Amino acid sequence: MSLLRPRLSLLIILSLLPAVALAQGRVIEEVVVTAQKTEQSLQDVPVSISTLGAETVEAAGLDDVQDMVMYVPNVKFSSGGATPVLSIRGFGSGLAGRGIESPVGSVIDDVFYGHASYLNDGVFDVQRMEVLRGPQGALFGKNTIAGVLNFYTAPPNTEAVEANLSALYQAPIDGAKYEGGVSFPVVTDKLGARISFRSNRRDTGSTNSTLNDKKYTQEDYSGRLRMLWQATDNLDFHFNYWYATRQKNGADRPLLKATEQSLTEFRTHDPEVEDDGFDGNTSTDFHGFFNRRAEGTSIKSEWRPEIGGIEGAAVTAILAKATTQTPFDNDADFSPIKLINFATAGPDVQEQESIEIRFSGATAAPFGWGNGTEFLVGVFGQRAEGQISNVITAHLDGFCDYLEAGAVVGDDFPAGACLLPPTGEQEELTSYTISGGSTQAIFSQLIWYVRDDLDLTFGLRLGRERKEAEIASQRSPDNNSNIAAELLNQEDFFTTRRMSENEVSPKLALSWHWTDEITLWGNVTKGFKSGGFQAAPVNPTSLRFDSENAVSAEAGIKARLFDGSLVVNANVYRTNFDNLQVILFDGINFLTQNAAEAVTQGFELDFIWLPPWQALTVAGSIGTTDATYTSYDCAPLAEDGSSTENPICPDKTGGDGQDLEGEVVAYAPDITASLYPTMNFPLIPSLDINGLIGIDLLYTGEFYLDYDLDENTYREPTTRVNVRFGIAAGDNSWSVILNAKNITGVEELGAMIDQPLLSGNYVGFAQNSDPEYTIDFRYKFPGE
Repeated sequence: MSLLRPRLSLLIILSLLPAVALAQGRVIEEVVVTAQKTEQSLQDVPVSISTLGAETVEAAGLDDVQDMVMYVPNVKFSSGGATPVLSIRGFGSGLAGRGIESPVGSVIDDVFYGHASYLNDGVFDVQRMEVLRGPQGALFGKNTIAGVLNFYTAPPNTEAVEANLSALYQAPIDGAKYEGGVSFPVVTDKLGARISFRSNRRDTGSTNSTLNDKKYTQEDYSGRLRMLWQATDNLDFHFNYWYATRQKNGADRPLLKATEQSLTEFRTHDPEVEDDGFDGNTSTDFHGFFNRRAEGTSIKSEWRPEIGGIEGAAVTAILAKATTQTPFDNDADFSPIKLINFATAGPDVQEQESIEIRFSGATAAPFGWGNGTEFLVGVFGQRAEGQISNVITAHLDGFCDYLEAGAVVGDDFPAGACLLPPTGEQEELTSYTISGGSTQAIFSQLIWYVRDDLDLTFGLRLGRERKEAEIASQRSPDNNSNIAAELLNQEDFFTTRRMSENEVSPKLALSWHWTDEITLWGNVTKGFKSGGFQAAPVNPTSLRFDSENAVSAEAGIKARLFDGSLVVNANVYRTNFDNLQVILFDGINFLTQNAAEAVTQGFELDFIWLPPWQALTVAGSIGTTDATYTSYDCAPLAEDGSSTENPICPDKTGGDGQDLEGEVVAYAPDITASLYPTMNFPLIPSLDINGLIGIDLLYTGEFYLDYDLDENTYREPTTRVNVRFGIAAGDNSWSVILNAKNITGVEELGAMIDQPLLSGNYVGFAQNSDPEYTIDFRYKFPGE
């Protein structure tokens, strides 16, 4: 993709700057971040960072991480399904990455979580979100090769009681969300606590016509206890426990496209079958369910000893544990024909335990060279265990109707079987992966203040990871046939596998403070994502995948202009990936494979402006991504027949392959942009009541929803428009805000896959396209 568009965007913004110079009097507050595990001004950190604070989250009525990241350039998050689809700059976890660690790190309250699904559980009562783009391995470690999502929740108060309550109602769908918290001193100035909660119940807006219009619903309940004990003047202890449950009644995976042959057969089972995808109707013979229970506990100590020669010395130690249990049972053929159910044998389980100890401080310049240094050194250890299982139940009588719908089954299906009377016979296939592993690492960073206007940052992480797994698949001994096993390429096997990998993640960065208001920066970093084992494969064809690596270079500017009324952060980047991991769907199974080499490059900018009109605040962002394969000669063929077969080798799933060198990477929008002006103005001055008006323009460019680049998975650019109106007390103690989301009725897909065995058919994760209206009541009881 040409770099013309980002250059034009920058020129447009720069052309407006003379007008900005008229803004005087209002100053944007300094934003403090912990992107380098110590508190720093956002403007001083030589990394591409975007932040979102609690005020924006509350005013815009943002329900979850999926809503929040829409305001951040070059980040995509879809929370549907068992595993979120999360990417930064076009690279991340694809669909159905069960048990696979994401290349985007997830951090909540200083605890690193190995799976992106924890973001759906622990992110509520948010104080601040930080998005770090690009490899962050030097400080955050393995599996941060694309970036980090770093969240902080509201802390306890040891001095006074304060509370907040939010009640949000949604229409036209039947939804209600309650969120709140209370902080209070247990022992004044010594021990404080905060209890927070979230309750979210809603219809998804979909029904199942095959099962008499049965509704798809979802209920989420979460709670958190945080405690702060200020034991001495230089020693604090933080305790954090959270718990979350999610219950989804049904799995709404509608048909997005189907052949006339398939629709004709499906309608003999359900006359209301269609392939609209966005009309709120799903047609499956089995409604299914998805449940999840997650909890996490952490204890953090912060000791600030007085050490001669070291200023601001701090020793931080964090012990953490987290676990999830996720049982589900779904219709795996996504049709009104009773054919295949897909479930877990008991819940999927993920457990992790971690310890991190770090020491930081500031010292005089080495050998008197420069103006001093700031250092951080630490150790990290983590143990993880997991169990992923698949139970596939095939109802053999349904295969005949599925054949009538156009299923391609080859010679494996017995001739004449469809002429026999129904027998009700079932075939059960079970697969599982039971895994465990450990990680040990040392990490360090040194910031050397060479001159008043120049500082250098050096970072290095050395790590080692060991993994082992038991992997097996078997047919039920009660099966009287092996039809399903043949069609699904299942093979009985049992094996134990082990792997060991070493990580070396260096970082070099430079910041040049051209003036007190303008900083030019650049960095070169290396990232590492560990390999692993397939999640409950049905055959032993490809049981493991290898690690991937990335080298990234960035350069940018961070500026506070016109007496602090305008803050602009902009940068360009380029990242090369080697041995890239992708999750492929071959029509039957999901497999993680290494897809050779890829590159992503582009431009990012975000800004906030306080113009002369005192009531108005304008913020926005733009990001471009040009993500392409530089080598991928064994990719799977597209289902639409548009691929050119590569005679050199078959794809890694055993079928024919195609060469995707020079082609774009899936799940990588070429442009993301946001513009969200807001107005806060006196409405009833005598009663100290203010008015609020806001509009959000959220643009997502074109991209593909499948790694084979099937043209049917191409997604057009979209612009989502949200509008809000509200009133609030002058001291922000209460507010009432009406939000109208997606007023243009944009149709968006979170993911899309081929319907099993039916060429030309597709199902997906369609987000509700109807405008959604919410009324949000908030009340805060501030402490004295």
